[in-house]
Amino acid sequence: MKTTSNNTSTELSPPSPIIITNGGTTSAADETTMTARATTTSSEIHSLDSDIRLRRRCQEAVSRLKDLKINFLALDFDLTIIDRHTGGKWINTPFDLATHVRPIFRHVIPLAISHGLAVAVTTFSSQVELIATVLRQVFPEDVAGRIPVEGGMGDRATVLEFGKQRHIAKAIHRIEANLPLVNISPESTLLVDDDQNNINVAKRFGCGAVWFNPDNPVELLDDVGALQIQ
Repeated sequence: MKTTSNNTSTELSPPSPIIITNGGTTSAADETTMTARATTTSSEIHSLDSDIRLRRRCQEAVSRLKDLKINFLALDFDLTIIDRHTGGKWINTPFDLATHVRPIFRHVIPLAISHGLAVAVTTFSSQVELIATVLRQVFPEDVAGRIPVEGGMGDRATVLEFGKQRHIAKAIHRIEANLPLVNISPESTLLVDDDQNNINVAKRFGCGAVWFNPDNPVELLDDVGALQIQ
């Protein structure tokens, strides 16, 4: 049936069929809505359960770092903290980039800081202010405000020779200047990076280092668990 007014027409939908249930009557539309809500709730519960398990594993990893006397965590940004490679050329908003922060680091970073570890971002990206803003989007100020970001990239020869060591040294200087009682050494440092050269260089300089697998982030927790006291 159609009704016409001012040269416009609207198709009137037939009434939804009535479904008789033990508790009374509901329409087919109501039944569909309830099913959708039940499915959404189940999905949310599964997601929450997975996040709880991930947090528990992250807690175990941070405890392991404490046992190993690690007091400084140097984290790469592109393809490590986030699941994208910006190449230092991100043109969208910090809010958009914040959505790419991996769940594992949403747990590891605040847990590490709450357990007394210093944390810094060491990156070849020159977008240092952008990264700092992303951290403030994701973490409360008492966490984000304690994470120095050291960025920039030299020539290829310098990168191959020194990897992230200059970034690490600058971060340590800033941390120790703000926290005089903190004493960070190569042996108490752990670099997490997806670039194998940076890992090799860090080990050559006496630092702890774990290669981060961008395709299997949770592998990091297994690798931390397997670390041995130097």
